[in-house]
Amino acid sequence: MNNNIHSIYNINNTNKWFAIRSFYFNSYKNYTMKMHSHKRIEVMYVNFGEMEIEYLDHDIPKKMTLMTGEYVFIDAFYPHRITIYNNETQVFCIELSFASMSEEDNTSIHITLGTFIAHEPTFKKFIENNEPFFKLYDDGTILETFVCIQRYLQKKEDNSCDSYINLNLGALLLWIAKTQQEQYSHKVGITYLKEALFFINENYHLPITSRQIANQSNISQSYLNKLFKDAFAMTVNEYLNKLRIERSKKLIEQSNLSLTEIYKLIGLNSKQSFNRHFLRYNNMSPSEYRKNARYKMMRKSYIDGKDNIRYPDYVYNFVHDSSLTLEE
Repeated sequence: MNNNIHSIYNINNTNKWFAIRSFYFNSYKNYTMKMHSHKRIEVMYVNFGEMEIEYLDHDIPKKMTLMTGEYVFIDAFYPHRITIYNNETQVFCIELSFASMSEEDNTSIHITLGTFIAHEPTFKKFIENNEPFFKLYDDGTILETFVCIQRYLQKKEDNSCDSYINLNLGALLLWIAKTQQEQYSHKVGITYLKEALFFINENYHLPITSRQIANQSNISQSYLNKLFKDAFAMTVNEYLNKLRIERSKKLIEQSNLSLTEIYKLIGLNSKQSFNRHFLRYNNMSPSEYRKNARYKMMRKSYIDGKDNIRYPDYVYNFVHDSSLTLEE
């Protein structure tokens, strides 16, 4: 659950809607700002030029570049700053926060986040993804909405809520949600998934966590789990543990390492955890699997009748010493 009371993803805000706190379009050159955060939700759009954004992802400094036609969504209290170098760059920016009861216009169309979640599956997925910071590319639709809001606000004396503003903000958020789903599922999502899989395959033998995997992939844990559920019908932790068990089966079959040595080599922290995960994916314990593997090796040796084959020492000893006790 998102505990940020000003976040668009906080479940306690589903009965609320937004008010515009700031809206501007400025041209910059050789400009930078301090790292900062605030209680407003922000959308920054590069109309032309190039802008660098630095941000803190779980206190880890990161950077991304926005080119013409790209924009970034920034949830409340997400640390960031922009830098613009020698190229003149025009930026549209809208900052929102939830409207208070006194700001609501009883004559305007009543819209809440809950309304969109209940009636728009794309927006519901957007909320479930819980991504506090992400970049998207615009096909022109977002820019048109920005211009419509800008022209309307220029004719108003204040930024108070009314039907026109509410409907345009709704259109803006719906299009952002739709674009996120399309671009993330087809391109960004696949890229992130590949990064996560590479990190897992390189480090499964270490006590890595889903948070570390998400950090390495530059996405949130909730979005990482969504990618794994869509691709493999399991969470990232389930995928990681299944991979570890598959690796342990190879070690059981091809070495005479003890089971204690094996579970440590695959990144698990206890024999109990090893037994539990192994039983889940194989319907037998590691010791039972080892006995079956040794029996199959014995049968193969007997059937082939090839005395010149050199089997591992533990197989040779097992075949020639019926009193041998299998090590667990």
